[in-house]
Amino acid sequence: MELRTFKQLRDHISHGGPEPDNPECKAAVNSLIQAISSQITSVLTDFEIRFTSEHPDVHRPSLNFSNDAIPLWPLFYADSDGNLCLFARWRPNKAPSYLWPNAGVHRQCPEDEATRNALHDFLTPPTSDNAALRYAQDINNDLAGFVERGEEPQLSESDDIVYTWRKATSEGTIQRRDHFRLGPNDERQWRSPAGWVTYQHYLRELANWKMVARRLSYSFHSIDKRLVDDERTRLGWSDSGSIHPVNATVNVTDLDREAPSTKNFSDLISNVDRDVDSNRGTPLVYFITGEAGIGKTRAMVDAAKKRAAEIADSPDKAPNKPLFLYVRSTGQVLDHLQTVINAAVNATQNLNDESVKALCRNGLMVLLIDGFDELLGGSGYADAVGSLAPWLEALGGRGVVVVSSRSSYYLNQYRSSLQKSISKNRPVDARHRIAEIQPWTQEEVTNFVRSYGIDKSEVFRLNEQDRELLHLPFFARAFVEMRLSGEVDDWQAESLPERLLSQYLRREESKLNSDGRHTALLDQQQLRQTFRNIAEIMAQSGEREIDPSDLEYAAEMVVGDLEGQERLRSRLTVLCGLSVDAHDGSSTPRRFTFQHELFYDQFLADAIAQYLPAQGQGHFARMLRESHWRPATVNALIRSGIDQLQEALESLQERDLLERDGNRSEIASSNLGALWAAMISNTKRFPHSVLHGATFEVLDLRDVDCQDGVLRDCVAEELMLPSSLHWDLTLDETQIGQLTLGRADLDLSTLRFANSINVKQMLLAGELAYRPGDIRNRLRERGVESIPADPRDSHNELAESTEHFLSKLEHGGENSIIIRESDSQPATGHKKWTQHYGPDHWKSFIKQLEQAELVSIEPMPASGSKKLRIRFQVTPKIIRENTTGDDRVHAFWEQIRA
Repeated sequence: MELRTFKQLRDHISHGGPEPDNPECKAAVNSLIQAISSQITSVLTDFEIRFTSEHPDVHRPSLNFSNDAIPLWPLFYADSDGNLCLFARWRPNKAPSYLWPNAGVHRQCPEDEATRNALHDFLTPPTSDNAALRYAQDINNDLAGFVERGEEPQLSESDDIVYTWRKATSEGTIQRRDHFRLGPNDERQWRSPAGWVTYQHYLRELANWKMVARRLSYSFHSIDKRLVDDERTRLGWSDSGSIHPVNATVNVTDLDREAPSTKNFSDLISNVDRDVDSNRGTPLVYFITGEAGIGKTRAMVDAAKKRAAEIADSPDKAPNKPLFLYVRSTGQVLDHLQTVINAAVNATQNLNDESVKALCRNGLMVLLIDGFDELLGGSGYADAVGSLAPWLEALGGRGVVVVSSRSSYYLNQYRSSLQKSISKNRPVDARHRIAEIQPWTQEEVTNFVRSYGIDKSEVFRLNEQDRELLHLPFFARAFVEMRLSGEVDDWQAESLPERLLSQYLRREESKLNSDGRHTALLDQQQLRQTFRNIAEIMAQSGEREIDPSDLEYAAEMVVGDLEGQERLRSRLTVLCGLSVDAHDGSSTPRRFTFQHELFYDQFLADAIAQYLPAQGQGHFARMLRESHWRPATVNALIRSGIDQLQEALESLQERDLLERDGNRSEIASSNLGALWAAMISNTKRFPHSVLHGATFEVLDLRDVDCQDGVLRDCVAEELMLPSSLHWDLTLDETQIGQLTLGRADLDLSTLRFANSINVKQMLLAGELAYRPGDIRNRLRERGVESIPADPRDSHNELAESTEHFLSKLEHGGENSIIIRESDSQPATGHKKWTQHYGPDHWKSFIKQLEQAELVSIEPMPASGSKKLRIRFQVTPKIIRENTTGDDRVHAFWEQIRA
């Protein structure tokens, strides 16, 4: 018998031929395999393998014959030594592995992200009509968080989706066999003993949901109690009023500061609850920002504590709301996010990093990361996205993550990091919203003070700067505690921050000499200088924690060598302004951090101020470049003396001490802008010098005497113009995010643009203009003369809108966007900017990108109407600039401008 094709073999068996284990059948199969092998060998005889390289450690092979080439990548690739690697295994949201038969290594993951992405796209099944397969894959990924270590769930052949697996528990393992299906309207279901229920119900049972909520509730109560204890033992505050009786107000916007809305914090939490139920194809990241002392930690802990208690205490079925897993950066500097999460769920005894991901993917849990910008120390600023990217990728296009950052500067770094990830072909697909906690209103401050029995007239005994500080909950509480203690009568003698530091230093001095038998090891002045040194060391390292050796070094800089001063060396660790925490017991060296971020800000200002005199200019310039200064540090420097500070800044500018290799760092520019903005706000006058190379969040000149003002090579997220009749301002190569005019009839004849106009949008008496032509017309109408020519001055509205769309995508760090299949309009987010030129322009923009092969369009699974994911093959920045010589980009712009 001779069989030459698999079809012949199949037909032979189905028509009563020999069974597969029959010797005659085995011989036929072997003959067939040999024939196929021989045919393949003959076809490949004249081919040669060639390699191309787009990554130093990964070469892409192809089979080449005459003018034909068959690509083998990404199923094969070769390393830098020429070892040919064969794809072995891949699971969604996991790195693929390859066999390295010639390298002595059984499995290895490719180094370049392009190979991983290409393999993912190659092996991911088409999304249409494949809901059951996607469901099976998702179950497999989710079970990885609950399965016995080292094992994998086994998928059985059945009409349903059936997984057999062993669940890990604290008492051992439990054998399980679980049935799943897609119910009506493709609802994901699990067969419970009582019948088919939702897949979320299944995950709650796996996690032992109420028990998890109860144990997390205990954990969050412990965190809250620790906050209260810290206030009592380290700040000398009473136990009463530890929870601020104000529901914080937040301003919510997109990452590019568009689509604003105002709500209170409880409404924000309700938004999060709704967002976890939405499978929109990309995870959502909420950034909670605000000044140090504004109450971010309290708000997040309260939300997590209340939700855990609500679920744990519900009498019957648990509320259909997610648990909030609160983790914080304090004591965790340099730890990985996985380590921090595992520590946070340790109390549950049955969750880990992988199971938390499964719960987050399915809308049952939301991760709250407090102080994320400090979690990885200084490295967090260098690659703000890198530390969060693996978590977002693991969410598989679903879920919500809430992170707090201690400065708005971090958001700029995050956005910059997003753009860099796109340019390096490692894009992070996520939507972003910013929730900025607002300072208390005067009414809220008054109500808070009254709640302690203090008359509001006491507030007005403070000077203007201190009254402004009361709008931060931390300082409002500090004022109340000082007033109740009866220690303070003359509020004009010393500022509120200085009183707080003085109290703090007195407590520390007494602790260092707690036995009462010796003179103080360090007096208050020496302690203050030690803390200045510590703050400066932290600024240099980019971390808010230091090792014990750095603590000793900071003291030695004040009192000399500690050799022979063992009593001082041993007593340093009792300083209550520094918390002593072990990361994981005694195995990790202890590190020290200020009890509150505002103490760091104040002592950092002290350290900077000592370098303001002329002889310290070099050190002042160094500190400007090293770390971002928050408002508390800037305001403390202003209080130390505006004249001296302005003289120092003007001297730096004249001597170009902030420039390195012809460039000024983003940190230096940001600090420079914050200092100038604060000085202008305090003096109500624009300095006589040219402000050069500064970056402003908001530069408010409304009530400022501005004569011959010049901003050269600056950046301002918002510039608010003077409202008086007599002022003069020149913008020279300066980028303005929003130009704000309070009055519609404001005369702008004394506003000058040198070389070019770079204004993204203009707010005139509440009316917003965003088209370049509209902005220029409004400027001309109000007297701006000799407006320079600009490439954007074009009558081609399609080209103008295309530039606008690309700029928005670039600024938002986006490399993909999800649209509705029916009308090509955005299906997610608050992208009102896509409608600035009307829906037809946006639709044409998408069409032209597709025709030029600058994007790929793929269907995606999502609830509701059909949706498509537009994924950029060339970054929006490269398309907009059109300087790389890419033929596709060139053809795209030719078509747009035709």
